[in-house]
Amino acid sequence: MAEESRLMNPRIVFLLILISGVVADLWTKSWAFERVPSAWSPRIELIPGFFYIGHAKNDGAMWSLFQGLPSWIWVALRGSVSALILGWYWTRPRLPFMAHVAFGLILAGALGNLHDNIFGDGRVRDFLLVWFGSWPFPMFNLADSMICVGAGLMLIALWKEEPRPASRVTA
Repeated sequence: MAEESRLMNPRIVFLLILISGVVADLWTKSWAFERVPSAWSPRIELIPGFFYIGHAKNDGAMWSLFQGLPSWIWVALRGSVSALILGWYWTRPRLPFMAHVAFGLILAGALGNLHDNIFGDGRVRDFLLVWFGSWPFPMFNLADSMICVGAGLMLIALWKEEPRPASRVTA
């Protein structure tokens, strides 16, 4: 792990993941919404009976929670959280390499969805649909996936981090 961070600057890795993640999210959303132009269009079946490209716009949070809130609330919330994440990340001088990757993914996902809130109609474009038997998992997008994977990597990075020795107070 230490070998990886010596070969490539972790901050550069963070920026590359951040930029490529936002670009990939926005491109995949555009691609999917060109192919499936409305919620009433037939879905594109990628893996029969399991994985589809669809069309949905979500004016809430994940799994359509908190729908009906004005879009300016989502812009303010996602913008504030993104700024806090970036500020917290940038003020940490030493992080495990995996944490740099995790922060890049989380922030890329947050900014991809924030873009939809600001430059779309206030709603986030979702297009990935997975079915488990007769149960459809709520539709999602690449940004949502990056946030979830990034959060998982962050938990692993923090769990695997070497504990710091406790400082001693001497009289």
